[in-house]
Amino acid sequence: MADLARGFALGANDYIVKPFSRGELLARVKYHVDFQRHVEVSSARLQALRDFSGDLASFKDRDQLARALFALAANHIDAAGALAYHKDELLLRREHGETPEFLLKPPSPVPPVQQVDLSMFHPPGADEHFQLLRFTPEYLDEYHFLLYRRLGAAGFDRADKEFIVSVLREIDVVRNNIRNFIQDEETLKKYLTVQSRLRDIYFVQADRQYCKILFEGGRELESFDWSLGDLETYFDETALVRVHKSFMVNPAKPIKAVREKGARDFAIRFEQPEIRHVMDSLPDFKGIRISRAKEKKCKEDFPHWFE
Repeated sequence: MADLARGFALGANDYIVKPFSRGELLARVKYHVDFQRHVEVSSARLQALRDFSGDLASFKDRDQLARALFALAANHIDAAGALAYHKDELLLRREHGETPEFLLKPPSPVPPVQQVDLSMFHPPGADEHFQLLRFTPEYLDEYHFLLYRRLGAAGFDRADKEFIVSVLREIDVVRNNIRNFIQDEETLKKYLTVQSRLRDIYFVQADRQYCKILFEGGRELESFDWSLGDLETYFDETALVRVHKSFMVNPAKPIKAVREKGARDFAIRFEQPEIRHVMDSLPDFKGIRISRAKEKKCKEDFPHWFE
């Protein structure tokens, strides 16, 4: 038992006692290989879903959302082919070889909106059977998405279907949250303007009752008629962090917090030389400080800034 405990402590996944059969050994190895692949696929899908959710509010129209949804499904579900239709016309395809003729139009009947359908399909007059995974999002009811595998290959499984169900649910949740949270049309327009460029923001500076923003690639601060308080209301600290009464920063950017000799407060330094050059060239700009009131929380939430 001591040897078993030591083996598991060193990272072993299983053990087998002698005498053992070749079949048992191969079955155990296959189980662990399949299990590890399942863990890796699940982890990749979870991260992809998080990224997709973060991008949802930035899509400017249905076509952009449809293309992103198609890419997500095609990238994360193993299939012989992935197809997207718009108003019954083939719009997007990703597959090995030519599209089977019977898939140039979506096969009937098309599943109801928001339902993920997993079914077998035998085209009239064809020798092959196909397994189809199909769905039509409620918000994209003019679009239809289809992934297929030929019978004989490994089929789609419940995890594939649940992944698509989760994606469709996330689209609904994000859209409903935005609609319910922001009733005013002008406020919604401002929100979407910032959301669409959120990843490009380096920092936000208070400017009287409004603010100015430095975007990636910019050479000067852009004025925006929202206050820092407004931004705090609509964007959480994974997107913009208040480090001072007059400043917010994007925590996704490479940041270092440094304290110059003799200074009371830490200062924010962006690691990219081009951004430091832009900041040095801004008129009347004296840098970004972390206030004493915000220092403790920044150290707790972003300890890597202070390393």
